[in-house]
Amino acid sequence: MNKSKYLYSFIEAVLNSYSTIMFSNERIVGLLILLSTLIDWKTGLSGLVGTAIALLFARVFRFEGWDSKSGLLGFNSLLVTLGLGYFYPFNGSNPLIFSSILIIASILALFTYIALNTIIVRYLNFPSMSLSFSVIAIFLSFFYLRIGGTLIGEIRPLLIQTSIELPQYFDLYLKSLGSIFFQPNIITGAVIALALLVTSRIGFVLSLVGFSLSFVFMTVFNSFPTGEILFPSLNLILISIAIGGVFFIPSWYSYLIAVIAGITGIIIAFSFQTMLYNFFVPPFAFPYCITVFIYVYAMRLRLVNKNPYSIDYGSFHPEGNLEYYYSRIERFYETGTSQFALPFSGEWTITQGNEGEFTHKDLWKHAWDFEIYDKEGSSYRNEGVNVTDYYCYGKPVFASAPGYVTKVLDGILDNPVGQINTIDNWGNYVIVHHWGSIYSMYAHLKPGTINLKQGDTISKGTKLGSVGNSGRSAVPHLHFNIQLGPEPGSSTLKSYLVNYKTTIDNTNFKFIPYGIPLKDDRISPLIPDSSLQDILNLKVTDKSSFKVRTVKGVKQETWEVNVDLLGNLSIISDKSYIYFSVYEGIYNCFSYYGKRNIGLHTFALILSRLPYLKSKAIEWTDKPPLSIFYNPFIEKTVLFIKAFLPNFITTEAQYKAVDNNNIIKIDSFITIKIVNRIFKSYHGKLEVDVSKGITYMSLEDSKKFLVEVERIE
Repeated sequence: MNKSKYLYSFIEAVLNSYSTIMFSNERIVGLLILLSTLIDWKTGLSGLVGTAIALLFARVFRFEGWDSKSGLLGFNSLLVTLGLGYFYPFNGSNPLIFSSILIIASILALFTYIALNTIIVRYLNFPSMSLSFSVIAIFLSFFYLRIGGTLIGEIRPLLIQTSIELPQYFDLYLKSLGSIFFQPNIITGAVIALALLVTSRIGFVLSLVGFSLSFVFMTVFNSFPTGEILFPSLNLILISIAIGGVFFIPSWYSYLIAVIAGITGIIIAFSFQTMLYNFFVPPFAFPYCITVFIYVYAMRLRLVNKNPYSIDYGSFHPEGNLEYYYSRIERFYETGTSQFALPFSGEWTITQGNEGEFTHKDLWKHAWDFEIYDKEGSSYRNEGVNVTDYYCYGKPVFASAPGYVTKVLDGILDNPVGQINTIDNWGNYVIVHHWGSIYSMYAHLKPGTINLKQGDTISKGTKLGSVGNSGRSAVPHLHFNIQLGPEPGSSTLKSYLVNYKTTIDNTNFKFIPYGIPLKDDRISPLIPDSSLQDILNLKVTDKSSFKVRTVKGVKQETWEVNVDLLGNLSIISDKSYIYFSVYEGIYNCFSYYGKRNIGLHTFALILSRLPYLKSKAIEWTDKPPLSIFYNPFIEKTVLFIKAFLPNFITTEAQYKAVDNNNIIKIDSFITIKIVNRIFKSYHGKLEVDVSKGITYMSLEDSKKFLVEVERIE
């Protein structure tokens, strides 16, 4: 048992309990907040002890391991015991009684959080936030009132005194920030504001937005003493940050929702305060929890997740959410629209696309008709007078996404070529329900080839039937669309197809990670080489050594591939990291952290994505992650700008790859643009030996040579 390692993890978990409350995952934020709470040392010490007790019990009773660094199981206990220390009168009180209550309160908050959070996450897919703190704080408040106490919080001498007088707005803003940790003083508030400004400029601005709403309300009504405005203000600060940057991707739209939710929060906060007024019991974080839940949960029920984009992953940090959005969400597919794979194998031609000239109009405009053409541009052999002459006739049709079958029609005879059935418009079809109100439809199928029934659960790639010529179909083809209802003829939905390639000529292809293919496009599913991870030498524990030459000289560098407990893959070299995946045979770089002008950074710059096709030439484009180009501080500044001006700074990369005798040669052209003007550009070359891995890399910018990397056998 490595006691020093576990002690370090425990200390880190304590700090993370503090930083979690301010939607951060940085230890320095937790340390700054912890130190600032000790200005009122009795309150601060109560919170520190309560947090330590909760995390200790969480480990003893195996709710988490001794090596856990997460502070999630401690932050509610932190808030409860901070409040206990703030309201409990120390002078003349029995320390033994207070200590006993503090221990019980800390453990009770821990167990309440575990129970409530598990139930709420399981049934509502939503975090319980600080609901446990609010519930336990209310119970303790009334218990304390029952035994003769008062909840007016003593004015205590602070370890650090200040005589600075600030304008009312800034004075109340800092005190409101401090009140989040039961420290209504400008010093603690200033420390928290500084921590926010350094680690999250978005969070800092949103805190000002939330407080400003409260301040305007107080100014308009002018009937609330300072003490009464602090709890509503701190709730509005938390509401604004949570909605503006944590549960939604930061944007003008998220800020608008944050303002609307903040106004709602004012009503809820002062309503709670009025209900509890005669008891001098504050509303704690109830207004925050209720308001955030109402707006975020309701927005998750939209048909289209867009403007603002709702987050279902847990970064809990505004800039972290934006980084994830640009490196994974926006980069791989258009947000807010459904994503589906091609429903067939091999190369097909689109004979009618979205808003087609024949039948794809009005409510049914988002659809595709597919046929197979030969090299001479014909869709049939012989004279084309029989359905069996058509290349696509009888070809299998596959489910483009998982779901379950909601409607099947079979038994409609195929039409003779050139004739149509206007009574049974869609012919034989299968309709699959995927999620929410999203369905896919596959029509004009061959009779007798559908071996599914209503209610069958299917996976992506399940065979649904075969292409036919039934219904309103003059020649055999596959009709495919995504729609908003379970009935044939329901309104179609704009949808993107993913991971396919378009044919440039018979040996050259362009990879499309997501797109809406057009009429006459020759497209086929991308079926990349499944051994790409082996080819790149990127399996877990793989090691590679390189000689790296820069303008500063030559040095040796070793890469090692690692995987963490969550399954995240990384390449590690000289305290630098590339986080990546190889999914469905496609390599993607998600982020880079560490030193510049080393071999690993060169690899991140040259290759952010690789869809490898054996013995084929392929082109593709990408939007490389910002972390490849900027250190964390500058990256956060760039992300702050992109929250308001998404296209102000953009990254683009164009790639060409050729596999010649098992040597893959890749040319990359990477640019950073500011207001659509090239600010910085790079040209990279990379060679991969299929049997050895990466053998050579070179990188130069528009002016000079930067790095050259050669494999060491």
